[in-house]
Amino acid sequence: MKYNILHSLLNIKDMVSILRSDGVFTEKKIIYGIVDAGEEAFQHLAELATDDENWDKLYDDTMAPLCAVHLLAMIKGYRACLVINTAIINHHETADEWIVDTLPSILANTGVDSIPAIVGLMNYTSTDVFVRGSAEEALLMVAMKNPNLKPEIIETIKDAIQNESDIDMRAGLVYHLARLKKSSLYDYIKNLLESGYVQNKHFDLEYLDGMYAGKYDAHISKIGDPLRIFFNYLFNKKDYNSYMEAKEYAPVQPKIGRNNRCPCGSGKKYKKCCMSKT
Repeated sequence: MKYNILHSLLNIKDMVSILRSDGVFTEKKIIYGIVDAGEEAFQHLAELATDDENWDKLYDDTMAPLCAVHLLAMIKGYRACLVINTAIINHHETADEWIVDTLPSILANTGVDSIPAIVGLMNYTSTDVFVRGSAEEALLMVAMKNPNLKPEIIETIKDAIQNESDIDMRAGLVYHLARLKKSSLYDYIKNLLESGYVQNKHFDLEYLDGMYAGKYDAHISKIGDPLRIFFNYLFNKKDYNSYMEAKEYAPVQPKIGRNNRCPCGSGKKYKKCCMSKT
């Protein structure tokens, strides 16, 4: 990868320590080094993302725990999503408007393997309604990106509607379902409204018809880039595009041990030959 040279200078623990202190102002080569480390970085990022002390001074400092959440979304997977869930459930009041603006995309970015974790957050009645709403939004984003999973996600949301005891959350679930604008869902949603199972003064039959007619803006956002949190402060978009292009097309290079034979063919150990040149 473009910045793999960092691994001969800093280990992943060092790089995450720099992230802890610099947060959104972390140098891009460190951020890319953490991204490249992938699973190797997981535990270190998980500790940072769930650190109560850092959350307590989130906006007085460098937003380091949020940065760790964003990088966990880059690593992807069920485990990463569970850590994000834990961090946000425990610190949603501190994260504040970030929940509504960014969390849906962060959850969706963890990938299809994380759907059970996203559903778990959506159905977790003990947490904040905006956190649960973000999980609902994330499911829609995943459905739009993966059409083959849309029927399964729709059925999941339907199950949540039937099991939801909070009337406002129930209306929110139905509203999210209506945003898909599937003709096959219209009668189902209409029946929920007519029966009174869903009651909300802002979401009635007239509004439902308006949504399906395109009268109201109820589009589903695309999944955003988790590294955007760093772009806002430091990154250059051209550099990032170059990095992602190199990451996509560059062959994976095996890591060479210090005491292995140098790949140049000299017969010397790597540390005594080309390691310093690299």
